[in-house]
Amino acid sequence: MDILSAGGSPSRIRQLQSPDGWSLDTSYLNCHVRARGGFQSGSVVVLMVTRPAEATICNTPLEPGVVLTIPGGQDIFASIKPGAGYAAAVLPADTWLDIQETTTRMQAGGMPKAPTAIRLSAQGSRHVGKRFAALPSHLDSSGARNDAWRMPAAVSEYLSAIAEASTDQALAERQLDRSLRHRLQQAWKADEYVRAHLGEALSVMRLCRELRVSRRQLEYAFGTAFGVGPAQYIQLTRLNESRRKLLSARRTGQSVTEIVMETGITHLSRFATKYRTLFAELPSETARRPAA
Repeated sequence: MDILSAGGSPSRIRQLQSPDGWSLDTSYLNCHVRARGGFQSGSVVVLMVTRPAEATICNTPLEPGVVLTIPGGQDIFASIKPGAGYAAAVLPADTWLDIQETTTRMQAGGMPKAPTAIRLSAQGSRHVGKRFAALPSHLDSSGARNDAWRMPAAVSEYLSAIAEASTDQALAERQLDRSLRHRLQQAWKADEYVRAHLGEALSVMRLCRELRVSRRQLEYAFGTAFGVGPAQYIQLTRLNESRRKLLSARRTGQSVTEIVMETGITHLSRFATKYRTLFAELPSETARRPAA
């Protein structure tokens, strides 16, 4: 990588890397950079443009809403001018194909042999943007977990959102199961699974794999049965289960921290804020109540 011009303010590059074979770079460059390199076969780069600028990677302009997929073994070359931002995940190609197929329930058709660019719709870009914006706080709270070296749920959810937004939306819409009975069955089966595994790292993609439905179908089912999406439902279930345990805290002798960790919550301050919004009191206030 060569710097071709000085920037007025520092560039920012954050990298997470795991021995399991995945990494994630989130970058904002405030200088003109020319780069060339590559990475090993059997891997893939999934790059999402977060801030467009006068920049190209493998002759692809980094324009708003562009997702660039680069298979391993390619010669990667880039010219990036100040103001560009992107998130680039490097992961085994088989993992990316699995994410695509689990999310969409469509055959991915194998890895392309050359870099491929897809422009997301405005709605798809917003959907992926929300997942990207949520990454820093979720990753910061996952460091203490024993499985921290495995791909965090926040990263797989982000990649799943890209996979969903990149699919043929018209085809995905036609493949929805619109039976009311089936949607309710799917939602309640997912509810049983969530409650049985509440203390674990749950993700929407994990529910899709368990129920063998697409992410869009799962969201359709949850919207029908519960009026909220699956990710929000997991969060609300954890909050309600925490409240039940907190109401018995004086009898059981458990601390607030012990209780919330049992329900799969890892970010205590964010939990307290959401808990107060839902129940109009802090978790510590609930724990101090006399047992019923």
